[in-house]
Amino acid sequence: MDSRRSKQVLTRAYNAMRVIIWSIPAIVFIGLINYHFVPGGTFTITYNVVKGAPEVSNFAAKEPDRLIGTNNTKGDTEYFQLITTTPLYFDVTVPRPFERATVKLIYQNLDRQPSIDLGVRQPDGAYYYKKMAYYNDTLETLPDYWIKMHDGVNVLWQKDTAYYEKTLELLRWHDSQVDEIRKKANDLDLSAAVDRISDIKNKYEELLQEINKEYLNSLPNIQFSSVQEFLDNLPDKNRVISFNKNITTALPLPGYKVSSEATTISTSIRGKHELYTYIEQNELLDFTFTIQDINRHQGPDEFHISLFSKDGQQVFDDRLFDDGEQNAAGTINPDRQYHLSLDTLSSGIYKIVLDMPDDIFIKKIVTGQNRVVFKGNVYLAESPEYKTVLGDRLFTTTTLYTNSKSITARTSHVNSLQTLRVGQETVVISELHTPSSIVTAGGFTAVTSPKNDVYISGDGFFSFSQSQFFDPTYNDIPNLNAVENVNDYDFIISEYPQPQEEDGWLVAEARIEAPQLYFSKNGLTTVSFMFNLLGLPENRRTLKVKEVTVTFEKTPLTFRRISEKLKGL
Repeated sequence: MDSRRSKQVLTRAYNAMRVIIWSIPAIVFIGLINYHFVPGGTFTITYNVVKGAPEVSNFAAKEPDRLIGTNNTKGDTEYFQLITTTPLYFDVTVPRPFERATVKLIYQNLDRQPSIDLGVRQPDGAYYYKKMAYYNDTLETLPDYWIKMHDGVNVLWQKDTAYYEKTLELLRWHDSQVDEIRKKANDLDLSAAVDRISDIKNKYEELLQEINKEYLNSLPNIQFSSVQEFLDNLPDKNRVISFNKNITTALPLPGYKVSSEATTISTSIRGKHELYTYIEQNELLDFTFTIQDINRHQGPDEFHISLFSKDGQQVFDDRLFDDGEQNAAGTINPDRQYHLSLDTLSSGIYKIVLDMPDDIFIKKIVTGQNRVVFKGNVYLAESPEYKTVLGDRLFTTTTLYTNSKSITARTSHVNSLQTLRVGQETVVISELHTPSSIVTAGGFTAVTSPKNDVYISGDGFFSFSQSQFFDPTYNDIPNLNAVENVNDYDFIISEYPQPQEEDGWLVAEARIEAPQLYFSKNGLTTVSFMFNLLGLPENRRTLKVKEVTVTFEKTPLTFRRISEKLKGL
């Protein structure tokens, strides 16, 4: 082959290779369009309890005999399905996967069902839940001097104090007048007394209407202009009630100062415990646990440690696996240490869960924090019973400090039967494995165990020194359900999804975003929903369901979204 022809062949091969190389992005792009990107748009199905819907199946409960059939009120053309049990399941078949779904339920709640949850099935078979609607008698019947505002998720009620005090003054007048009549009841005939009380009631309602009119036509006297302003500037916790919302104030722990010296707890404890501590902003959270497995019971013994913020969010999780001896041989291997150190935490209260069997002893805790308390129980193990584990320690009495109102103690060994000192009282442990209890005088109490080897529990917190003690609930906001009189407070904050009213029916909505949308593909693309009506059958409540609408959405495909997807890939 001459050089000229050879050059032509190489040129053609080069050009062919260029075509192939430049075609690859186009081929990939077309493939992504066909297989990775789905056109945008919506898909809506409406399930009517009379007509049903071809895309909806299994609109039923696990107890179909308790799901009453389709009914309607006499003379009414609007049918409903009477629901008497829970949960209520339904599956929806869709043409393709979507990014989100909005479920709308049209219903009547004559029996005041307090909550309606929407559930969506996950890959593991469990359900992800989203609140659809609440009904709370107290919140639904708050007087007009509770000014309501919402931001789409949260609802805030603020008490107009001037308005409230005016109505309170009027109520006191009403009660005093009625009391005067009752005191003179013997001097009046029954009919006259009833008439006078009725006149006072009518006068009270007339004056109350005037007060309501006066204040409703004026600007409310409230502290915050929005829910967000309230959340950003939380008032004193003693003025606030919460409902269905975990809210922790940012109040610092009174009297707290970061210590330059380590805190050491050298008394041995055994088994599972929950510790609470407090740190300031930029303070290092630092704990070292010295542990030992006594191997008295069969099976592996793991030291599992988890850290939670005050709002219940897990921020750390780790474990030390078994020491290598899984038989009940009583083998004592050398001590081991676990060091927990985190320097990126915000200020506040943290819970440390030490989840481990009773075979594991914590022989020492060294920490940079100076406030450390144990919630609910302490299992003291500093005893000659465990001399092979603890060595030549000097076994002395142990004193705990607690705010528990009731205390219970028990032991498992004859040599550890003893009498505990609880404040000025005593608790005698005279039988094995049998709890002995006492109700304290309240306040801060010292609990002294002369022999240890005792499981001490209570309804409060325990510490190993007075200086370490603090109450982790110091900034807790009371829950609405635990409050006797809401008018003793100035604010109520809640995540309280409320249905809208349309033509005598209630309309509740909930939106589910895509990783919670689980589509099972068994020939069809299906999403499984459920309505959970907690307590409905137990309290003999019913729900009238008229219609369910599900709207699936996917954001339309644009060149910008294509570019973002390609970059992501």
